[in-house]
Amino acid sequence: MLFKALLALFAVGILAALLSPLAQLRTGKLDAAGAMTARRHLSLSGLVVAIAVAAVSGFSFAGHAANVIAIALALIAAGVLVLYSFGTLPGVVGIATGLVAGVAWLLALLFCAMSLAFGNSPVTVALGDGMYCSESVYGFVTGDSGEETDLYQRYLIIDHTVYHQIHSDIYPNEPRPERARFASELARCQAGINLVYAAGAHPG
Repeated sequence: MLFKALLALFAVGILAALLSPLAQLRTGKLDAAGAMTARRHLSLSGLVVAIAVAAVSGFSFAGHAANVIAIALALIAAGVLVLYSFGTLPGVVGIATGLVAGVAWLLALLFCAMSLAFGNSPVTVALGDGMYCSESVYGFVTGDSGEETDLYQRYLIIDHTVYHQIHSDIYPNEPRPERARFASELARCQAGINLVYAAGAHPG
């Protein structure tokens, strides 16, 4: 219950920080320079929301480096919005929003930093007909370790994930219900990845 309450608190703080430029514009009390600043920050909100929605919907760039850059841009934009909400929302509301959204931003930054530090670039295998699969190995010194497997359809430079599975070495997990639907692709995926590893591209 406490965990859900904290998640709800973070969600409210993040939403308030994202909407703070719009709230400033709606007041109608900004001069030309202030309105321009609010619009620039609103565009940053749009960037953060677009990247977050794309990630949740399973869309990403075909290049691993491009995805890292996109996440970095989203984190920078979110950090700027946290600072903006501190100074523009009124009194206690601005302080509370800035603190809650700031903590959420720091946690996201920490998670991304740990993923980069303890993960590795995914091994990708082409399955034909525009279908690809990738496997990445992760591991934390004091926590979980395992592999993440993705099946995705590629449209030029955009990938759409159709199946995602995490196999933890520590925590038990069950295969997702749709695994049977992609059994053939997953078998070919694992065979291809094993060949890559056998050729010397070991995870780490």
